[in-house]
Amino acid sequence: MMLVLDLLLVMLLAATVVYCFLLNRQLTHLRAGEGQLRAVIGEFGQATAKAEAGIANLRGASDKAGQALETQVQEARRLLDDITFATEAGSRLADRLAAMLEGHREPPPLRVVAEKPRSEAERELVQSLRDLK
Repeated sequence: MMLVLDLLLVMLLAATVVYCFLLNRQLTHLRAGEGQLRAVIGEFGQATAKAEAGIANLRGASDKAGQALETQVQEARRLLDDITFATEAGSRLADRLAAMLEGHREPPPLRVVAEKPRSEAERELVQSLRDLK
């Protein structure tokens, strides 16, 4: 009976040794992969830092572009006001000329806007209209 127990104990110890050997081999592979994993994590950190810097640069560039666009929009609005004023003045002048040609009479008095001209083109147009009187 003692012999059977000794044989059973030897077999269990042999199984334990084999299991420990396999476990040791897997741990060795895991430790070897740990260095590679650290390298991958380091590269990932560097890529993340570069991406954050790129986003910051992109944000700065978009802010500058937005400011430049806003300046152009303001200039376009100012020019639109100038063109609208010139168009209205030209339309009034054309109406006066048409009335003058139709009736061969004195045109109705020219109505000059009392508002101060906003640009050089407006000043020149107002002066030209005053000279027509």
